[in-house]
Amino acid sequence: MYASPIALLFRSALINGMIRYAPLVLNLKDQAYRRLLLTAPFSTVILANSLAGLRAFGVDGKKGLCIHNGFNLNRVNNLPDVNTVKHSLEIRTKHVVGMIARFHREKDYSTFFKAAKLLCSERKDITFVAVGEGPDLESFRGRLKSDSQANIRILGVSKRVEEIVKTFSVGVLVTDTRYHGEGIANAILEYMALEKPVIATDAAGNREIVKDGENGFLIPFGDENALALRIREIVDRPDVGSAFGRAGRALVEQKFGIEQMVQKHVELFRRLASRERFEVGLRDGASS
Repeated sequence: MYASPIALLFRSALINGMIRYAPLVLNLKDQAYRRLLLTAPFSTVILANSLAGLRAFGVDGKKGLCIHNGFNLNRVNNLPDVNTVKHSLEIRTKHVVGMIARFHREKDYSTFFKAAKLLCSERKDITFVAVGEGPDLESFRGRLKSDSQANIRILGVSKRVEEIVKTFSVGVLVTDTRYHGEGIANAILEYMALEKPVIATDAAGNREIVKDGENGFLIPFGDENALALRIREIVDRPDVGSAFGRAGRALVEQKFGIEQMVQKHVELFRRLASRERFEVGLRDGASS
């Protein structure tokens, strides 16, 4: 906000990186949207981490640029053995299904836990874990405690996220699309980097990384039956889960590595610094 008039005064290039998600409906009550409206006229480039985000905010095709988030694959090297981590968490089941996300209305933990209860009522070989912090954490803990579900666990905030994800048979990220549209979710990149099949809500930027039937499944918002069905399909068919995991890892290596993200930013900075004409349209990357 402060940089916009300064950039105008000194005729400097301004990269506006306010778009980090892809709302289904634009709302002037959204502070980020109001800020974008005020700063867009002064911005040389409006940068987003998803094409869905650029489209959602109606960004001018001459200014919009997508550079996807990048994952540092070194983060998943030299992790402890899966059985060691499961033992430390007192998980004794063959399968672990987990969701890494903030406990906030934007994330659809209600659907995650409903699907968990459905599956726990019919089988004893899956432990469901939720990792994250947020304003709704204690509320969900209270509800879960009253249900007394031994194989459904809320771990809360953790510094061992990569270790925990390594134990997963399935990584889940379900979103409440009434309040939030994902850009490129770092949790999904983390699942894929560790070769985990993904199940995510069919919306916004999730479609840019989760290829339905190739590296995971996309499901409708709020559909616990669809989530339970897809979890069951993956854990009961190890060949499917392994194939999805390999495809996800390959996608991260090819398109979502930290090196690719850094290089695209460097190219962008160089072009702007050299005063080259900037006109990319709604494309992925820094080349026109």
